Amino acid sequence: MPGPTPRTRSMPTVAPRRSKRRRAVSALDVLLGAVTFVAINIYALNALSRPFLEYDLTRLLYKLTDPAKPVSGLLTGHRMHADASALMRLAGQAPEPWAIVGLIEDRFELKVLDPSALRIGGEIDVLLIIHPVALDTPALYAIDQFVLRRGRAIVFVDPHSEMAAAANEAGRGRAAPIGTRSSLDPLFKAWGFSLEPGRVVGDLANARKVRSGYDGGGKIVPYLPWLRLDAAHQNAGDVVTARLGPLVIASAGSLVPRPGASTQFTPLVSTSPESMTFAANDVRVAPEPERLIARFEPKGEPHVVAARVTGSVASAF
Repeated sequence: MPGPTPRTRSMPTVAPRRSKRRRAVSALDVLLGAVTFVAINIYALNALSRPFLEYDLTRLLYKLTDPAKPVSGLLTGHRMHADASALMRLAGQAPEPWAIVGLIEDRFELKVLDPSALRIGGEIDVLLIIHPVALDTPALYAIDQFVLRRGRAIVFVDPHSEMAAAANEAGRGRAAPIGTRSSLDPLFKAWGFSLEPGRVVGDLANARKVRSGYDGGGKIVPYLPWLRLDAAHQNAGDVVTARLGPLVIASAGSLVPRPGASTQFTPLVSTSPESMTFAANDVRVAPEPERLIARFEPKGEPHVVAARVTGSVASAF
């Protein structure tokens, strides 16, 4: 589903060649790759799992026949501290990584990639992209070519990242700010969809409740960009979202398929029809919940905040 000063890189000045190859950009491969190799208890194959029994059995057999962890390449604009060794953490020489890092490392060999000198080696099985900020053309080209070769990429982008904004506030004067907007617009265009630029989704039916006022002393009201989306808003026919619990999402963007695209765009998580988009600037600095409610005019259509994209594409370059 939001800049720092760009870092320099030593790269040849030769322009990348235009690729004529066409290959499936398979989010199915991507998303299955995110949950493959997870050991399962055979007793868990109960009636609730019947729609995906074949998938669960295949996953278990694959784990038994090939116990080596697949390699996930992490490309992120956040300070997730995923590259700090356990020894450095114990010695207090590095901060603790995000909790999700440990969960990923339980199932994957995690390799942190440098966005300022991006090289995606052949050992990478799945590319995990989280909040890509200000990537240069060679980096975008490297991602483009990886997808054409393997078709496995999981991408998280933000019209406004509250995590980045919070990190900037905490590190004010001590660390370079992180851009709060991220996207892969040139690649998304080639892949047949777009992230609605500069807009965040608000949903009255699924908004979390907050106390209004700068000091938190006002009345309790829904804050439209903070969403709790349960099973009713998740694709029950997809193995990725069929057994998820409620998702709490903040300041999400709206994903839109492009007309005439060669890819298939399948919504995985969507808002209710009682939703609309706001300018990201409305929530970037001192957001006012009651002001957003006063301007709320739903269009009667849900917005897609997570999707699977499959099909054949050409290089974006």
